[in-house]
Amino acid sequence: ENLESLLKSLYLISGLNINFLTSMKPAASYPHQKYPFCYALSKNPEALAHCTASDQQAIEHVKREEKIYIYQCHFHLYEGIMPLYSYGSLTGHLMLGQTITKSPIHHAQVIETASPFFENKEELYDTVSKISFNHFFRLSIVFIKNALNKMFKA
Repeated sequence: ENLESLLKSLYLISGLNINFLTSMKPAASYPHQKYPFCYALSKNPEALAHCTASDQQAIEHVKREEKIYIYQCHFHLYEGIMPLYSYGSLTGHLMLGQTITKSPIHHAQVIETASPFFENKEELYDTVSKISFNHFFRLSIVFIKNALNKMFKA
């Protein structure tokens, strides 16, 4: 319950979906549902495979580097992952996302890449329009990391 309350607070501050992973499996998240865009893609096995591969690459990267990793997923959305430590020991990972810039070029990239997985183009445009926009994505992630490190005394 406390973890969910913390994730909700971080979501309200950043506007980013937040998933807490332990042993690389979801332990808690806020909000509980995916963005409509990601949810729609997850219903298509091929699209879901792209998402899973992108997440797995990010997890492997952060395991190697042991620091925040900000990247674009296969569908060009910005996401981040960071390791969480408690008293110097790895306790889990926080995945944050998804966000998009206001750039029409960026929106066009997302739409072009996702288009083969949407039969209904209106649904595609509608779900892309609902993706969170965060000017301060990198700053939000650093803020969250610093707040969590203080809480967990990393």
